[in-house]
Amino acid sequence: MLNPQVVVEVLSPKTGDYDYGGKFRLYQTLDSFEEYVLIAQDEPRVDVFRKTPDSRWLLSSYTGLSQVAKVESLGIELSLAQLYAGVEWTQSPST
Repeated sequence: MLNPQVVVEVLSPKTGDYDYGGKFRLYQTLDSFEEYVLIAQDEPRVDVFRKTPDSRWLLSSYTGLSQVAKVESLGIELSLAQLYAGVEWTQSPST
């Protein structure tokens, strides 16, 4: 990747820890990088890490199908109901 503004990852059980840890730290070294969007596979949850003007990282977590995740640097909103449409859950997800 060259100069990404936003990176979106779908988490898996094998890579989730690395996505939240080592990989995120590597992405943070990129000047252009502003938001990191992590999408869970096992439940309707989206975590968005957003770089603040003073270069700190703010986490916004969206859990449940009624939530709408904001990706501010792109000016878009992700409806979790639409994002997870068609997913068959082993347990009923929260709304």
